[in-house]
Amino acid sequence: MIHLSYTDLGLCALLVIACGGLLTLHHPALTRQLYGSALRCGLQLLLMGVWLSFIFTRQHWGWVALMSVIMLGAATLEAGRRQAVPLQAAWRYGLALMSMGTAALSMTVLVVVALLQTDPWYSPRYFLPLLGMLLGNCLTGVSMGMDHFNRQVWQQQAQLEWRLALGMTAAEAIQPLYRQSLEAALRPTFNMLVSAGVISLPGMMTGQILAGAAPMEAVKYQLMIMLLLAVCTSVGIMLALSGCRRLLFDERQRLDLHRLQPPGS
Repeated sequence: MIHLSYTDLGLCALLVIACGGLLTLHHPALTRQLYGSALRCGLQLLLMGVWLSFIFTRQHWGWVALMSVIMLGAATLEAGRRQAVPLQAAWRYGLALMSMGTAALSMTVLVVVALLQTDPWYSPRYFLPLLGMLLGNCLTGVSMGMDHFNRQVWQQQAQLEWRLALGMTAAEAIQPLYRQSLEAALRPTFNMLVSAGVISLPGMMTGQILAGAAPMEAVKYQLMIMLLLAVCTSVGIMLALSGCRRLLFDERQRLDLHRLQPPGS
């Protein structure tokens, strides 16, 4: 394995600074965003490295559980922010927590227990990186799905009312919007699957090869992760959209949008 020094990282930072200089000529505001995002990324990853080094030396389930709660909480807050027509805060964050937590935690436990068979099963070296990868992708899908679904329901209230007036059930009336939202939220996952190995080399596989792993071993791990990401993201999106669908109709199957916050409110 070729070890990177902080000088190497400093050279990469200089490239970002130079890139920011070029962006200033076209869009100065983007330069500030680039510098701010890069600085935040660097600090977060460095802190995570220190924190994970500490947890790896302890090998205690309590630290793994604490870190899992922190990661899930951060993902929930991030998912709740990315909504143009959001549900009320309690429902929005609760739904994001339920859908991502169920999908990501269940898949992570399944992998470490049934596939990797780590000892102990909560070994932080395997559990936390897997949970992080699954949560990151699930976050994107769930936030996109909830945003698309709630925005479409808000914009198409009249059409939904019309379908209900024709005698459709709530499930039948909302089905086209549900399918559109599911498709929109899953599109990045499908693009990731079809481009892997042809258009792009995924990050985990590239990292393993750079670290000295045999290419076929790196491919096997990457394939496992890609398949898990597809399942986890799909399950998370379906849980979130099903929750939204249930919250936007009352017990008499009438459209009830009092749990949605109008755009700009």
